Amino acid sequence: MNSWLIICCFLVSLISGPYCASLDSAMSGTFLYFAYGSNLLTKRIHINNPTAVRKGIAKLENYRLDFNYYSHRWKGCAATVVPDEGKHVYGALWEIGNENMAALDKQEGVDSHIYEVIKVSVKTPDGIRIESRAYQLCDLPPPVPQGETFPEERRPSKIYLETIIEGAEESQLPEEYIMFLKQEGVDTHVYEVIKVSVQTPEGTSVESRSYQLCDLPPPVPEGEKFPDERRPSKIYLRTIIDGAIESKLPAEYITYLRSFPDNGYEGEINLHDSNSTSSG
Repeated sequence: MNSWLIICCFLVSLISGPYCASLDSAMSGTFLYFAYGSNLLTKRIHINNPTAVRKGIAKLENYRLDFNYYSHRWKGCAATVVPDEGKHVYGALWEIGNENMAALDKQEGVDSHIYEVIKVSVKTPDGIRIESRAYQLCDLPPPVPQGETFPEERRPSKIYLETIIEGAEESQLPEEYIMFLKQEGVDTHVYEVIKVSVQTPEGTSVESRSYQLCDLPPPVPEGEKFPDERRPSKIYLRTIIDGAIESKLPAEYITYLRSFPDNGYEGEINLHDSNSTSSG
């Protein structure tokens, strides 16, 4: 019987690759999952789904990325995909063992009716269509009318948006889509775009685009402790330091980064809490 299945898969592959990919997953006891939010990031998805293997990237057509439902873990609204003709959402395609499906459903709050499972047809960079599992908020937000400000009650937190962007960069989503995600931080009034003049080690001044929080903090008075409510989490501070080392920033600057106190969270911004709802 297995021989016949292999022969059938081979014959199907001559006609249509994606169906063979789906059959391969079924035969191997795995499923394909399209992630567009925090689960773009390897260290995030592996917490509850250790069998996950990134197979590549894909595009979900005629949907838009949006935010709704306040997440207590992320202290802001969670991402969802919403049907919207002409729009698209990029994401990572993960192959995950069937034994992790229940854990993924729990992470997404399916049993609490926060997210629901949907089947989507996504397109790979090669133009191949693949049927995949995804998650969508049960309470879909309406589009924001053109020219209006993104509603405050639907805005994501800074750390959540940065986790999505880090996952998008790690997954090697298209550069223009990563720029779109960064613009989402602007549209939702977490960040604003600023133009800065930076200096290279050779002394050349270069004009560059950068991002700055809309809500700027005041300086910490000399001799006072860094306020608890403004301290970054361990994982976020470590990510900045790792990036600084990888980028080969000056050693004294890396030492300066290490001097910042974190907020004491041991659970990697609560990502290990599998009972809290996340998205994507």
